Amino acid sequence: HAATSNIKRLDPDNAIPLLIDRLTDPDRSVRAQAAIGLSAHAQSLGWRGHVPAIETALRTETDPRAREQLERLLRGAASPR
Repeated sequence: HAATSNIKRLDPDNAIPLLIDRLTDPDRSVRAQAAIGLSAHAQSLGWRGHVPAIETALRTETDPRAREQLERLLRGAASPR
């Protein structure tokens, strides 16, 4: 949790892969914080290359907070820019 709470301070190119990796953490609060961190970087286009990993994480995610954030990200990915 502490690692993801300041993730917005990191460069998106460094933060996004770390957050994607945390989406598979056994601890649901870590997964939720990772999803929230990804949402904090929603304006960056860097996460769009990770859509397949986000979709995979969403299929198995049980935490409502994480699901909401991941769904929001994917809706944004589907929107034209």
